[in-house]
Amino acid sequence: MSWGGMSCTALFVYCFLGLPTAGELQEMSDLLSTYADLETGEENLFESAPGRKKQQKDFNEDLDDLPKQYEGKVKSGFKESFVNDIVRNGNRETDRYIDNSPLGKSKWITCINSSRSTAFFASAEKCRKTVDMTVNCSGLNLTAVPPDLPFNMKQLILDNNVISELPDNTFENYTHLQNLSIASNCLRLLHNDSFYGLRHLRTLVLTNNILIYEANTFPLFVFRPLKNLTKLKLNLNNPYYTRPNDNYPDAALSYLKRLTSLYIDGLRNTKFGRGFSNMTNLKDLTLAGFTTSNCRISSLYADMFIHLSHLEYLSLQDCYLQGDQIDVKAFEPLSKLKILSLTHNEDIGIENIHKIFYGLRNATFLRDLYLQLINNRYALGQCLNHDLLTYFPPNVEHLDVQENNIEAVDTYFLDKLPKSLKTLDLSGNRFVLGTYVSGMYKLANLSELRLNGGKYFYNLPTYYPYKSQNPFSEPKPNSSCSIYSDAGVKVTKTKFVLHFPLNLTNIEMNEAGLSYKLSYLQVNSSNNVENITLSGNNFVYLLGPIYGFKKLKFLDLSRSQVRSIFSTFFKNLPTLTYLNLSINLLSRCHRNLKKKYIYEALVNLEVLDLGLNNIDEFTPHILDHLISLKKLFLDYNPLKSFDVNISNMPQLEYLSLRHSRLHRLSVYTMKAIDEHITRGVNLSIDMAFNPILCECSNLDFIRWMTASSAFDPKFESYFCMYSDGSMQFIDDQFENTLMILSHECASHVIIFFSVSSGTTFLIILILIAILHRFRWKLKYMYYAAYLHYWKSSARDPNGKAFSYDVFLCYHEDDESFVLDTLCVELEKRGLKTLVHKRDFVSGKPIVSNIVEAVNCSRKTLVVLTDNMARSKWCQFEVQMATMEAVSYKRPVLIFLLMSDVPCCIMGAELSYCVQNNTYLQYPSPSKRNGHSEMDNFWIKLVSDLKN
Repeated sequence: MSWGGMSCTALFVYCFLGLPTAGELQEMSDLLSTYADLETGEENLFESAPGRKKQQKDFNEDLDDLPKQYEGKVKSGFKESFVNDIVRNGNRETDRYIDNSPLGKSKWITCINSSRSTAFFASAEKCRKTVDMTVNCSGLNLTAVPPDLPFNMKQLILDNNVISELPDNTFENYTHLQNLSIASNCLRLLHNDSFYGLRHLRTLVLTNNILIYEANTFPLFVFRPLKNLTKLKLNLNNPYYTRPNDNYPDAALSYLKRLTSLYIDGLRNTKFGRGFSNMTNLKDLTLAGFTTSNCRISSLYADMFIHLSHLEYLSLQDCYLQGDQIDVKAFEPLSKLKILSLTHNEDIGIENIHKIFYGLRNATFLRDLYLQLINNRYALGQCLNHDLLTYFPPNVEHLDVQENNIEAVDTYFLDKLPKSLKTLDLSGNRFVLGTYVSGMYKLANLSELRLNGGKYFYNLPTYYPYKSQNPFSEPKPNSSCSIYSDAGVKVTKTKFVLHFPLNLTNIEMNEAGLSYKLSYLQVNSSNNVENITLSGNNFVYLLGPIYGFKKLKFLDLSRSQVRSIFSTFFKNLPTLTYLNLSINLLSRCHRNLKKKYIYEALVNLEVLDLGLNNIDEFTPHILDHLISLKKLFLDYNPLKSFDVNISNMPQLEYLSLRHSRLHRLSVYTMKAIDEHITRGVNLSIDMAFNPILCECSNLDFIRWMTASSAFDPKFESYFCMYSDGSMQFIDDQFENTLMILSHECASHVIIFFSVSSGTTFLIILILIAILHRFRWKLKYMYYAAYLHYWKSSARDPNGKAFSYDVFLCYHEDDESFVLDTLCVELEKRGLKTLVHKRDFVSGKPIVSNIVEAVNCSRKTLVVLTDNMARSKWCQFEVQMATMEAVSYKRPVLIFLLMSDVPCCIMGAELSYCVQNNTYLQYPSPSKRNGHSEMDNFWIKLVSDLKN
């Protein structure tokens, strides 16, 4: 190229990279012209041949469709359009990094630099060879295929080099080659005999090069030698923006009669040519964009696929399809199609899917249909009308409609879905409860239902959705698209029951944003659900009861903020074999005595995961009922002691205590583990990342652990904690630790026994001296106590020896009732009462007054109220009365219940006393006005106090 004809970009490269030779300059110019000839000041290039002005006009129209951030850059230099980092289209905001595409900035700069390189490296010296006849020459900066490769190799990998051309007969000596990959190079064109000699080649990968789809790039006979090729990858070669001359190389591809799989870039406004009709074995066609290919099809014409009638798999994922540019007959020729993916084409719009279904109405072989994110992600919620399914393919088994902002479907929508449906993925939508749920049982063959939350993360929006899509599908006048019970569905007043399809076995609702107390739920008992995963939701309380899941085996409630489990929750789930409660907040629940029966019904449970629950201790016997348990995971809990009785788990095979705070296992647990092994159970214990205490006090445990077959003899990730708090990982199976401790602790044992013996002997001498010194006083104390006992035992059981008939135990807040009502009524009926405010002796200790009051009164009447239950002195009075009853074997306590006092207020001891003694209930306010009712009560109370 002359200086006068040099483009601005070429001049920039010339100045920036240094002065090239004339030949190098010509090579750079040819490389750049491969992308485009269009630049400001070079319009004369379009006048050099007939029709060039029209091509310029068409090309400019294509450029006008680019996002605004590229205006000015593309028209001033086509090559600069690929320097930008992100491309977007329509309502999408997905990042697209052009550096990964064949015409990204790094790609063409790399290829230009390779053309200027003075070093020519094309030797197989550094290639890696394997025993299976694979030669890997990737990433060696090769500019050509090495000529000294092994003749008998079967696989050659030349990825990530800078090879720009494949001359004729490059591979003629490698007739055994079956797989060839030249991905991510600088290939710009091929020759008719580039692949001559590769008659046994099965797979050819030319991904991520600069093989623009035009006649000069793919000569007519370039693929003719590849008689047995079955898989070809030509994707990531064409730019996103289709040029006027670009077309699918169907003429060259037509010689690949045995090709079954083709990866190719999707061209805009371009049809699949006649040559594809000769490729009768082609079953798999992938045009998926983003990371797989450069696909920007936008429109689907009626005759677009007429030469691809033999296809069984078609992927148009992320191809920028526009719903208003899809012809209703576009998919009609694909009658043999089995799998179709239109995922990530959010400009199709829910309102246009009937066009897709119409073309597939006769696709009786279609089994898998993927329609994920075909609706604007920022659109309002959708309520789908059953009319959309009028032409739905009849035999679909797997349907994926994730992330389409669906909130509900009309009453008859589920009726229109094919009975063949087995898997339905509705994840990432926004479903609300409605009457349509009652028809779920009609999906007779549905075996798997997925209602998970969205699994993709998107950038924050940087613009408002445009109006090309209807943001909300308004229900038609005769539509039954409603969530309410009057929408044509008869709803009775019986208990709410969910009816699942009979063949449904798996339900997934992970990270679905559910925030509920899992309270009463009933499903049809005829269901066959076996697996339910509800991970990543917000279920603070597991209340229950749950009815109807008679075959449920797998339940995952991990990462769901669970804080409390009630004993009723698992009561009707005895078939569970796997339960995952990891990563919750169950610490308090597992140390609460009242929760000891929460797992009582799970007699068939085999796997229990309680990892990462901040559990620091277990209430006794909480896991005793898990008699079938085989695996118990307690990882990442701050356990300082392991108090679970594994003797009640005869089938336990694996116990994981990783990342806890255990220094040792108890003697009881060690014995239980030994018993398991003795019975022949292959039990494995994992205590990695626990601070095993390496001191004399723990020597027996370390010896037992290293000798037990329950532990991995390598002890990987185990570490010692020493008396000074320091820690050290063990890398010698505790050998050095045992040797040091055995030596240190031996001398400690001698010292211990010597000191213990001397101390014991000294204590015995002191005791003998004390007994001898006070022998007469001790005798006196003994006989005095003996006489006092017999005097106390000789008291008249009828009460003649008692100073008072009744001692009243009450709280000072209840004093007005006791003094104004209770005392008056009792004394009016001849009983002598003792009241602490009136009768206690001043100056005496309170304890002495209480003991004497209980001792000199025939009965102690406890006025039980909330205030009394909270009083420590009142509880002390009750305890003294209890001791009086036990010591002298006479009934002492009588409880007068003024109101219902919760057990949690009374405490364990007072609650036990109330439960084990008869009591009187003070009449309720409604009955206190009746004289006969109250008279009967006082008569009964006086009678009990006298007996």
